[in-house]
Amino acid sequence: MSVSRIAIGTMLAPICKEHLPRDAQSLFKSGYPEDPTSHFMSDLFPLEGRTKFLNPTDWTPIGPFPRALDFFGDGSLYIVDSPGHLVGHVKILAHMSSDSGVIYLGWIYLGGDSAHH
Repeated sequence: MSVSRIAIGTMLAPICKEHLPRDAQSLFKSGYPEDPTSHFMSDLFPLEGRTKFLNPTDWTPIGPFPRALDFFGDGSLYIVDSPGHLVGHVKILAHMSSDSGVIYLGWIYLGGDSAHH
């Protein structure tokens, strides 16, 4: 999810947890109105209790991606670091299999706001 959209974090249900690369933490520490020059509202992501900043030492390469985090620790879902116009932008790489887990179906790469150069 790209955090460059206003109010995304404040619109999420209170039970939702946000997982962001630690690089993104600097964007929210002193947002507007505390810092009038900031491009982000200070309450865009509630930092206390709901936002987890992912440890950069836990990221490893997978396939063509240099930085990915095995989210569940079982190889089924990876958070892929994909900074573009904003630090902290991530995509999801999911391993697809049949309901029984026996038939390997491949991978699906999910991303939004992905027109980067």
